[in-house]
Amino acid sequence: MNAQPFAHRRWRQRCLTPLLGLTLLACSQGTKPAPPPASSPDRLDTLVIGAVQSTYVDALKPSLNMVQYTGSQKPEDYNLVLFDGDANSPTDVAAHPVLAQALRAGKWVLGVDLTEAHKKQGIQGLLHASTCGTSTAFAFHTGYDAHGRFQAHIIEPSRAESQPKETRLPTDRTDTPQPATKPTKPGQQACEGTASATSQSLKPDPGSPQVFARTLLEAIAKPTPLVRQDTPATIPNDLIYANFYFTETFNQPLSGSLKGYPGTQHPNYTVNRTFTVYLNNKNNPQGDFQYVLLEQDAAANPKLSSEPFIAMGTKWDSDWVIGSYDEAGWAQNRMQLSLSANPTDWTLVSTSPDTVNGTTNVTTGVSFNVQFGANADGPNGSGSFTYSNSQSRDISDWAVSNLATNTETQWMYMSKNPVDGNYQPNCTAAIRTTGCYLGQLPNDLA
Repeated sequence: MNAQPFAHRRWRQRCLTPLLGLTLLACSQGTKPAPPPASSPDRLDTLVIGAVQSTYVDALKPSLNMVQYTGSQKPEDYNLVLFDGDANSPTDVAAHPVLAQALRAGKWVLGVDLTEAHKKQGIQGLLHASTCGTSTAFAFHTGYDAHGRFQAHIIEPSRAESQPKETRLPTDRTDTPQPATKPTKPGQQACEGTASATSQSLKPDPGSPQVFARTLLEAIAKPTPLVRQDTPATIPNDLIYANFYFTETFNQPLSGSLKGYPGTQHPNYTVNRTFTVYLNNKNNPQGDFQYVLLEQDAAANPKLSSEPFIAMGTKWDSDWVIGSYDEAGWAQNRMQLSLSANPTDWTLVSTSPDTVNGTTNVTTGVSFNVQFGANADGPNGSGSFTYSNSQSRDISDWAVSNLATNTETQWMYMSKNPVDGNYQPNCTAAIRTTGCYLGQLPNDLA
């Protein structure tokens, strides 16, 4: 996990104060409410607003019992509310009462094919937060934590930019797996503009909807998905804060072949970012400034659990040769987590982990003090709250470097064994075999 607080020089009240009464609900005098849907134990009851067409919905359909909204259904009778940005304008989204009703009832809402205007005009008022650029899928949920403070959770697939990769065969072998697709990395979006041309021109990744669907279904299945486990037990009543959870999913199909055996695997990862915003308002009820604590954790997998690696059962002729394995494929050997902040508005207070304990264990910890007004102690009452949290994790066979600057946090996690993430071999084959030896065998069976 990576964690770092930022201090913000200006406070925007809407960031923390839940907006009440977003929509004036009309009571239909002559309409009988529709009965709850006939539930299926294997499917989530889903209320659909208008026409919907998306590969992300297709990936979810086997798990959904979809019911078209007619105006009489109650969102609290459903597990999920679904709408399509192509069939609903930003104004329609902002004015539709069902979205606010669903969030107040603790239900998840999923929008597909959304523009930035959909999120800024139609959703941000409900969440007090948003992301930039277009979104092929955007799931969100709101609630309150164990201390009664507002929190929001957003799940969104990553946007990717194609990265060219040169590959060539090693000189002593002609059957090294070669990529049929170029690896990609997540794209960066500027909040004040639209998505970059590179991101907009990307073809849809056929595996991304499955990874997103799996993440969303897991979140919906959790009985208390937004209750933080590491929040200090004692929180002062006058301390104002809010939590914002962003989950990003990324999936990239990579194909190749070895000795005439083709295959495809889907390296994927999930990044969870938790923004906790604390208002420092000792001298000013509206806030002197705010601390923003960002905690990041990520999980990466070289392939989906349901698929093999690219090539299976491929040995060098009939003999066993070191560097030739029964399984050949792609695997991540480095991962970078970063966050940039506008230096005009933000000051980076601290980052962690700062140092690495060898290559097997890393400790993450931050501490800071928030001053706040305490109304119970009189008109000039005040109090303070110290946040302190430290965690240690094993990263066996990996190492981490902190590359933070004054306004940008950045960590690079790299494998050490069996492949050194910093090592650049003479040959640039897609998969390292004979001619590009591993530093050591990955396990006793290799």
